[in-house]
Amino acid sequence: MPRRARTPDRREALTTARRLVARGDDYDAIVWRLVFDLGFDERSARALTAEAFRPPPTGHQTLRAELDAIARKIDAARDLR
Repeated sequence: MPRRARTPDRREALTTARRLVARGDDYDAIVWRLVFDLGFDERSARALTAEAFRPPPTGHQTLRAELDAIARKIDAARDLR
């Protein structure tokens, strides 16, 4: 689905914000960079900046992978007896 004209790209903005966090920029500097350079409104820019300061999400396991890991731990504990 095509984006509307002049709609800022959230993924690009989050990548930019994370890069600026890693560089050591402060919160307000990142917010205003998103507002002026990428065209976000202040509220959206603050939300993205807050998200950028959180650690990146870890990979989520599927239920099947979790159950397999538990089964391996149980099997390993049985083998030790």
